[in-house]
This record gives sequence, structure tokens and C-alpha cells, in this order.
Amino acid sequence: PLLVLLFALSLAGSALVTPQNQPATFFLFPFRAWELLAGVLLAIAGQTFRWTWHGYAIFSYLGLALVVGSVLLIQPDDAFPGYVAAAPVFGSVLLLSSGRGETLVNRLLSSRLMVFFGLISYSLYLWHWPVYTLSTYLRGGYANLGEAVLWMLLSVVLGTLSWRFVEAPVRRAQGLPGWSVLGGAVLASGSLLAVGAFLYIKDGVVDRFGPEVRPHIEASADFLQDWSRCSTASSGPLMGLEVCPIGPEGAPKVLVWGDSHVRAFKEGLDLAAHEANTPAIIIWRAGCPPLFDIRKIESYATPAEDLACTNANMQIEQAFNRLPSLKSILLIGRWTYYASGTGVGLDAANTIQVLPKEGVLKVGEKQSDVLATAIEATVEKLYQRFDTVHVLRQVPEVPYYDSRKAAREGAHAGWPLAAAAVTQDWVARTDAQARADQAEAPFRALSGQGWINWIDPWPELCSDQRCEALIDGKGFYFDNNHVTNTASLVLRHNFGAVFGIQQTALSIGE
Repeated sequence: PLLVLLFALSLAGSALVTPQNQPATFFLFPFRAWELLAGVLLAIAGQTFRWTWHGYAIFSYLGLALVVGSVLLIQPDDAFPGYVAAAPVFGSVLLLSSGRGETLVNRLLSSRLMVFFGLISYSLYLWHWPVYTLSTYLRGGYANLGEAVLWMLLSVVLGTLSWRFVEAPVRRAQGLPGWSVLGGAVLASGSLLAVGAFLYIKDGVVDRFGPEVRPHIEASADFLQDWSRCSTASSGPLMGLEVCPIGPEGAPKVLVWGDSHVRAFKEGLDLAAHEANTPAIIIWRAGCPPLFDIRKIESYATPAEDLACTNANMQIEQAFNRLPSLKSILLIGRWTYYASGTGVGLDAANTIQVLPKEGVLKVGEKQSDVLATAIEATVEKLYQRFDTVHVLRQVPEVPYYDSRKAAREGAHAGWPLAAAAVTQDWVARTDAQARADQAEAPFRALSGQGWINWIDPWPELCSDQRCEALIDGKGFYFDNNHVTNTASLVLRHNFGAVFGIQQTALSIGE
């Protein structure tokens, strides 16, 4: 009864928690215990009731259908394991319950090929993941199905060897004391833990790489910000929204509102606010334009996340008059993405539709037109509420740069089978400007009319000829459109006017 109760609790926990926290149910044992307990309970039932395991032929066919169907139909998404995992588990139980029956299914599963894979299954399970992970890490993805099959065959070979020379001898050894097996396992595990701890403490031993690779490695680790002051408002006009104070304590005078580019600039914004002694707050949501009266449909987001963007923007608009301490606002966003509807270069597959909050695009209406209308309407409303409306010009996109990819390419340079380099840490300024023109047009017009303060970080990121991801040997870009913490700190002087001081008051190099 206790095992049955644990089985039920584990299964229920997996089904209930997966929609809220899929990584937890995937990796934590309590949520996967029911899968193992299914086999345990089957074995106990068979022993208790003296089953012959011949079962019913229909069980074999139904079990095979569930297992094969699971392999073909279950997708690697947020629904697994949850209740979805019940199909392959229940199918396996049905197959085992009728494993000695004279059926076509059992004859198939008893064939030499199937028995072979059954014997090496655990060793194959242990080998397939490192082979897959390391090969894709080295190759940057497989060129075709044929290459994938070759790496699969390598996993089978390694699994066979470890089964033949490690697993089978240890399992069958008659004179091997239990303490020696346990001691060997402890020694091997301890050695691996020690190596892992050393690599962790040394941050991957970055010093082993040359100066041409290190800036990319450092940039790849320079996108973690301090969000310890953030909290979800439990009351007031911003209830339910995550609000992050920056600068000194006090009633906020500045609101910084935007998408993930607010995250990228967070450390620089925080320090600039402290240096100006101006309390402020940050509100940001990834892939969500800081604009009113629009909705978005994004390939990278779920429908719920798209709806949350629209609802949050509506709530922010309604909250302004209930936040009297706010005097100015700064808008930050990836404007080119919203105007064009696509990413660029390495993230060109990402798409977004920006639509009117009510209705659809009119015949012949471009997405950039919808964006321009929303920008003008939003700025007009903000201009009536705030003393000053600031807008940060989006940093130039460097289409084929990603610090993580560049770091891997540099680390693997010259290795056999290493993938050809695809990253490029610069872009011609004319190309960057051409990409930005359509998105920037409404802002330039509003700036010319005195409605907004247009903040331009391009002079420090671009020469007359090109814009760089690496500046003075430091990584300024995390990927092709987000800056690193290092860059945000260097560029923070651009926010002097936002927080009420002159730009010259802050040194660029500080």
C-alpha cells in the first residue's frame, strides 16, 4: 500500500506541476519516481499472484502501439513528462505483463537484434548523451541525417564496449567483494566530482585560451544582472507586475520601460541612477514593445506570453496617473525587430507580428506603419504625463555575432571535425543603418519636433565604416543585439539627462 501511495503521489505531482515548472518535474526524482515504481509494482504483483507472464495477446499489441506511438508523437516541449509520460510507461507495463506469450510482438522483441540492444541499453543510455552533446558542441549541429546516423553508431559502439568490458564483468564477477565494487564507484565518483569542482572554481580555466578567444568567453558570461531588489507588486497600480528599483531608495522619479534591452542595460542604468542620486524603477518584459494599443504574436513566445504583454502595457498606461512621483520616462526596445517583423543574421528565424490591439492589418498596411502609429500615439500620451520622454536609440545589430558561438569557434579552431566559423564580430555601418532606418524614422521626426529626447549610443560603438562587437579588447555584445554588462557600464553616461544630470558629469571610462 505504501508503494502504491507513493506511485500515486508521484504521478499526480508530475501531472500537476509540469505545466508550471517543467524543468523541475523533468529532472527531480520525486516527480519521476512513479515511472520506476510502475515496474516495481508490476514485479511485486507478479510475485504475489504467481503470474506466468503470458497475459493476453491484446496487451502486447496495445503496449507496442503505446511505446512506438510515444516515440513518434511525443514532442520535446513543456508538456513532458507530466501525464504525457503515462503512455510509454503504461505501454511498457503491458509489454512486460505479457512477455512470455506466443505473440508476434514477443517474437519480434526476442530477436537477436532486439536482445542485443536490450543488453547494451543501459550503457547506451549512459553514452548517447555525452556523444550527442559533445558532437553538436564541436560541430555546431549536424550537416545532415547521414552525419547524425554516424554519431548514433559511435554511441552504439561505445555502449557495446562498456557493456562488454565493464558492465557485464562486474555484474557476473563471483569473487569480487561488494566493498571493492562500492569502493571503486566511490573513488571514480569522487574523482569526477573533484575535476568538476576544479573546473567550476576556475570558471572553466579560461586562461588556457589565447587573447583572441578570451573576450568572447568573457562576453558570454557577462549577461547576468543583479535582480535582488526586484519584486512583484502585491498592491497598487502596478499589482502583479515585476518592478525593479534602481538607484538610491526613495519614491521613484524615473520609469525605465522596455523589453529585454532594458535587462541588457540594467547595470549601467542602476549605476547612473546612483551617481545622479535619483531613485527610479525598471519594468521590462522580453519581446514586448513598450507601446500602447498594440498586440504581438511572436514565434519565440507562447500565446499566453503574447497576451501578457498586451495586458501589462494596458496596466502600465492606466497606472501613470496613480504614480505622481514619476517625472520622466525612458523607453528602450529592439525597434528594428518590431518594425521589420524578423530578427537578422543568426536570429533571422525569430519572427514577430505587431498588430493593432483591436482588429488586423488593413489592406496594404505594413507592420512598420502600425509600429509608427503606435509610437506616435504612445509618445503623445507620455508627453502629456511626463516632464520629459526619453527614447534610447537601439544599439546597432551585429547580425552574425553571438559571444557563445564565437567563443566555441575560437576554442575549437584547428580541431578535426570542428565546424566552420559563421560568426562575425562587426557589421558595416551602412548595413546597420539601413536595417535601422525604417524603425527610427518616427522617432527622428518626434525628436525634431521636440517631443522626445533621442539618446544615441552609436558614436561609441561605430566608426565611420563599421560597428564592432569588441571594443578595446572587451566584449560589448552578448549576442547580435544585446549589449553586455561591461558595455552598459561604459555607455551609462548617455543616461545622464534621464536621471537629471549633464552627460559630461560622468566619465565614459569609469
